[in-house]
Amino acid sequence: MLYERCLSALSPGRAARDVAREVLEAAGELGFGPENLYQSPNVKAGFVGHGIGLGNPDSPQLSTEDQTVLEEGMVLTIETILRDSSCGSARIEDAVALEKQGARRLSRTAI
Repeated sequence: MLYERCLSALSPGRAARDVAREVLEAAGELGFGPENLYQSPNVKAGFVGHGIGLGNPDSPQLSTEDQTVLEEGMVLTIETILRDSSCGSARIEDAVALEKQGARRLSRTAI
């Protein structure tokens, strides 16, 4: 559900932080709170994806702190990671290209 929410939220003209907020709102609707959000030395809580390039992670970051306006032609990964202390977490990254009508998955793997 979170993956699909992120995929549908991605479109040119939207701010990266607005996409992240929408995904985090969906996580809240499923009962996940701030303690369940992924964070690491490279990213703060509220991170749900990033650009693809040579950095770690690359800009723009789909996070509540990144004000970057998404543009057609950007390639991003969706990385909607939630943690649960009773069972752990899983990380799946899926690359998408931003097109005029929205995000297009670059993988043929079923979601």
